[in-house]
Amino acid sequence: MYLTIFSIQRIQTDKKNQENDIYEISTFILYQNIHMPKQKTYTLIIIISLIMTGLYIGLQSCQALKGQRGASKDIKESRKRQLFVCEYSVAENPVKINDSLKIAIKEAWLEKHWRYGKNIYKSTSYDGYQLMINSTEKDLAGVCFEWSIGVDFDMYLRSCSKDGLMGDFKELPSDTLVYLIQKGQTKLSGTPEIIGKLILIKKNKYVD
Repeated sequence: MYLTIFSIQRIQTDKKNQENDIYEISTFILYQNIHMPKQKTYTLIIIISLIMTGLYIGLQSCQALKGQRGASKDIKESRKRQLFVCEYSVAENPVKINDSLKIAIKEAWLEKHWRYGKNIYKSTSYDGYQLMINSTEKDLAGVCFEWSIGVDFDMYLRSCSKDGLMGDFKELPSDTLVYLIQKGQTKLSGTPEIIGKLILIKKNKYVD
């Protein structure tokens, strides 16, 4: 009876440029006499095939992220990737914008702009910085539609996840960041209806 065993081999095509790593699925046939019912053997082969197919798809997904812009999910990840610059806080948390709107700030930090490297664990920084804010899905439910943060191209925040916000800077920002909050969708021209402010204050020194 024959049992098919799959393995994934990682092949480095260019020793000087590890970015050119590729992945190849190889199939090996192990000739063995296995004392196992025929039906169970086929079931095992199918299960192994599905598992290896899933791993292959996962590897391809990781490769697909190569060169794509990234954003750390929290300060811990930002530090681990060596992208962390500084942390910001608020005077009162949650931040009360008006009688019906408040924003809880779980984490707020500045990190370098970056892209994914040859896999999801590698990152390459480039010019500029991005402010990241973790809040709650409930508090950000109406952002960009019922209300929005910022009134110009230099100082505005956009949604980057169901509970996160982010904004960009060409250079290191000031110690205190003041974002005007307007009613409705973001209007970068005309006269927006301002309903409040979000003020962030740097907590620590910049990291070189």
